[in-house]
Amino acid sequence: DKLAVLGQEALLKTLEQLCAGVLNPEGQNDALATYAHKLSKQEGLIDWQSDSQTLLRKIRAFNPFPVCHTLLDGERLRIFDAVPSTCSTSSQAPGSIISHEGDQLHIATGDQAIALKQIQMPGKKALPCRDILNGMSDRLAVGKVLGC
Repeated sequence: DKLAVLGQEALLKTLEQLCAGVLNPEGQNDALATYAHKLSKQEGLIDWQSDSQTLLRKIRAFNPFPVCHTLLDGERLRIFDAVPSTCSTSSQAPGSIISHEGDQLHIATGDQAIALKQIQMPGKKALPCRDILNGMSDRLAVGKVLGC
């Protein structure tokens, strides 16, 4: 919202300068430019050893493409939305399913836990975790480790 206001003001100022003929174009300094490569699907792979904040940022950043994913029984489980978890990880290994509390899937990470809100099972469409847990809770049993 803030950028929309700032952008509007900058555009109006630039258009006024363009009409007045007082713009001074400035070339880009190629020595300061960096190249951003195209994202690949492999970059969306979740490393559960990472800290929870890094994983939450990655999940947000990689949606809608390439979408973060992990392995569940050797198949790709895509993760569309997650939030910080209130569950304690205690001695759980990173990637372990620690709870199904609050219709969310709570997963241990390198430091805390995150709660998955929307996922896509292999060969299925993306759904809220509560819907998937209603029908497939056996595949996502507490104690199961993702990423294997």
